[in-house]
Amino acid sequence: MKLLLIPESYPLSSDDYRGIFVQDQAQMLAARHDVTVLVPRLCTLRSWLRGGSQAPTGTRHPSGVHEVVVNIVNFSNRLLRTTRWRWQSAMVHKALALFPPNDGPDIVHAHFIQPAGHVALTVAKHYRATAVLTEHSGPFADQTRPRWRYRETARVLQQMHGIAAVSPSQKADILAVFPHARIDILGNVVDETLFKPAPRTPSHPFRFLFVGGLTPVKAVHNLIEAAALLNKTGAPDWRIHIGGDGPLRSTLESQIRRLDLSRRILFLGRLSRTAVIAAMQDAHALVIPSRSESFGVVAIEAMSCGLPVISTDCGGPSWVIGSTGGRLVPPAAPKEFADAMAGILTGRYQFDAQNIRASIVGRFGRHAFLDACDAFYAQARARHPLA
Repeated sequence: MKLLLIPESYPLSSDDYRGIFVQDQAQMLAARHDVTVLVPRLCTLRSWLRGGSQAPTGTRHPSGVHEVVVNIVNFSNRLLRTTRWRWQSAMVHKALALFPPNDGPDIVHAHFIQPAGHVALTVAKHYRATAVLTEHSGPFADQTRPRWRYRETARVLQQMHGIAAVSPSQKADILAVFPHARIDILGNVVDETLFKPAPRTPSHPFRFLFVGGLTPVKAVHNLIEAAALLNKTGAPDWRIHIGGDGPLRSTLESQIRRLDLSRRILFLGRLSRTAVIAAMQDAHALVIPSRSESFGVVAIEAMSCGLPVISTDCGGPSWVIGSTGGRLVPPAAPKEFADAMAGILTGRYQFDAQNIRASIVGRFGRHAFLDACDAFYAQARARHPLA
């Protein structure tokens, strides 16, 4: 089939992680389908006038994915509704010029309701294609404020031929706002050929690894509080490596100095994907202290490497990790988080790396993902009389 993917964001370079899970999905889908991705690229007016509009607009990825860049002038992030209209208009214009009228895509797949859902519906109607949506964001209620966003979200959900949430918790969040929506579950994918166990046992001391943005929703400050409690227990030697960057880094560094944890906690900074894999292969466990996660891609990547995961019970990770992949603790509970860390350190909680990897590959590996996508597309096409 011909697939046209329309993401809200997508990597524009090798060190760009925005929407990288959509790129992963596109590359997996290219093994079975003809895949084109519309890649949004926001430009300032100055860069546009200096030649930003002349940036490369189409490349063929080695996986076979055709990535078409859409340059969009963004005058001001403060004009949310105006910027959204400009984004949607530019994406629709490019999409309608991509294919001959009678040889368009079979499936138009939006990633994120806002703002890609409107574009997908318009393009699918033009080509008489099936329109589907995967929603990734959370908390979902944020999609319904202010009122005009609620109306647009409702219209998109009503007209889509197929809608997928990335986890059961996210499905429940959507149904809490739109109880009559028909929602499937389509998890993210992990490339098990990249994320795999280390060829050797990680060296000592024991290393907990965090990978993510240093933003409020990731709640790294609670991980640091847990580390302070763990430091008082006399547990075997350990370290925490923090991979990622963000606006809270200086605040977190001050917290670490105040709690006298500088010897225990190391900031790795922004990591390339290769560096993320190396860090996971050199770690003993992954930690996710987040307040909210719709899925938890980093969890399936770490588990594909054989790592157990300690996570807050914050949505998607609860489904991903299950009973055999790690430990779940309440959000914003440093004491319980520290206890789970101590339990893995001392051997009170034990996990089998091979079982962890096998369970995650069986549910979210490339073949499982492709089969789930094909089933999702088939159901959506069955609901669409023109498909």
